[in-house]
Amino acid sequence: MAWRPLSRRTIIFILVGLIAYLIGLFALIPARAGIDDSDKLRVGGTIWNGEAVYASALRIEWNWSPLDTFTHLGFTANWRLSGGGTDLTGRVTKSGGTYHLSRVSGQVDGSLLDLVDKGPSLRCRVVADVAMESIVLGGDEQEAKGRFHTSPASCSLAGSTSPPGAVPAMQGEIAPG
Repeated sequence: MAWRPLSRRTIIFILVGLIAYLIGLFALIPARAGIDDSDKLRVGGTIWNGEAVYASALRIEWNWSPLDTFTHLGFTANWRLSGGGTDLTGRVTKSGGTYHLSRVSGQVDGSLLDLVDKGPSLRCRVVADVAMESIVLGGDEQEAKGRFHTSPASCSLAGSTSPPGAVPAMQGEIAPG
């Protein structure tokens, strides 16, 4: 039997099958392969569809978007951050050491600030509505663009006996400089 070259249709079929197989393998990689567990962070699920819980208070869930990953040339996922009075959604693309967040919208409360505060423990009772078009973190060019509106706030230092300070409601726009 003589060897004959594969038709163009057969080659395309084989390539599509191979790409689907590789995406399927990638989808089964545990999320822990990319995010390490710690005392405060618990990770579950897969790279494709996973979640992480921080300090038993904040939960982030993500769904990988393979088509957007190829078009944006970086890992792209839709995400949701919830817990306490926080409920944010958006999209993130990680390219190199830079995170590009887009369509970030929802509500944030003071408990989110309490969890991420690295300095003196400032405790605030506040609710903010957020609508960010884009946020770029990491790399050389960090920027943000969007709007926010807060309720009146009450803030104090943790462990302080002095009464909390009142902060009026605020609204503003954030734009690249």
